[in-house]
Amino acid sequence: GEGRITKNAIKGEIGNVIGGDVPGRSSDEQITIYKSCGNTAQDLYAAHAIYTKAVTQHKGTDIELQD
Repeated sequence: GEGRITKNAIKGEIGNVIGGDVPGRSSDEQITIYKSCGNTAQDLYAAHAIYTKAVTQHKGTDIELQD
């Protein structure tokens, strides 16, 4: 269906991108999706690194979560 990610859109795993075997984004219009397999420490580290980079580059949108 429209708006869904197909297997053809998957170019590699995060380790392939980090290792340079698969290129990351080549334009701001591209989106990188990372699906973790439940490693909490790795998830927290990745989230913190992404958040920190977004803040330093003044990117993203601040939102307030409600209970």
